[in-house]
This record gives sequence, structure tokens and C-alpha cells, in this order.
Amino acid sequence: MAKVGAGRTEIVGLRDFQRELRALDKKLGTELRQGLKRAAEVGAEGARARAGSGNRMQAAAAASIKAQAEQRAAKVSFGSAALPYAVGAFMGALAWPQFEPWVGNTWAVGQPGEGPYLVNQGLADRMDAMLDEVGKEIDRLASRAFPD
Repeated sequence: MAKVGAGRTEIVGLRDFQRELRALDKKLGTELRQGLKRAAEVGAEGARARAGSGNRMQAAAAASIKAQAEQRAAKVSFGSAALPYAVGAFMGALAWPQFEPWVGNTWAVGQPGEGPYLVNQGLADRMDAMLDEVGKEIDRLASRAFPD
């Protein structure tokens, strides 16, 4: 079951599942991280597609949107040394007029109309697909770890 909250979507029981997988076989935890990265890539693709349709700065900064994962989290990030304006392009700014207004820090991930410009909408577009990907990975690992 997934719980959507401010700033994240939590898969209830993922922490316990990850701990049990690691107890059975150390490689299963690594495979879980790789599966979560595939889920994050689904979201990153949606965010890059949305960002590509934005203004010139946002379209250029779309290349900085990346999928990341840990054994308990799938993440989508943006910004890099090569594209230092990406954070301003997606988060806005208070002090620099070349950027949109700052989005603040109280937005929820995957909620349309909130958060980073275009990126959060791209995540919202793909939220169901990301959760499906996580579910498939959990089912796959559970069937390997617990064949009965």
C-alpha cells in the first residue's frame, strides 16, 4: 500500500521488506535498489518530457533531471555543475528576475500545480506507472526470496 504525503510517497512495509531481503541474501537488497531506480527513471522521463515543453531555460535544464535510488527510496533530482541555472529554472527564485517566482518549500511531490515548475507535473503524470514499477519489483523479489 502506498501513502502519499507532503514531499513523498511511502510504500508501507518497504523498510521491513528490504531488511528481510538483506537477511536472506545481500544481493537482493542491491536488486531492490536497482528496481527502485527503474521506477525513478519512469518519473524522470515524465519530468524531462514536461520540462522540454517549458521555456528555453527549462528545456535546456531538462537534461539535468536524473533518476536516483537507495535501497529504501526512489528519487528524481535536477541540477548539475554543467547546468547551474536548473534549480532556478524549476524552483524559481525570490531575488533573480530571470526566474519564475519561487515555489516555496511546502509542496507535495506529484501534486499537480505545486512544487518545481513542470517537474512535479511530470511526476504526477507518471505516479501510477512508478508505483506499478515498484510493485512489480517487490513481487519479483518476493517470489525469488520466498518461493512458496
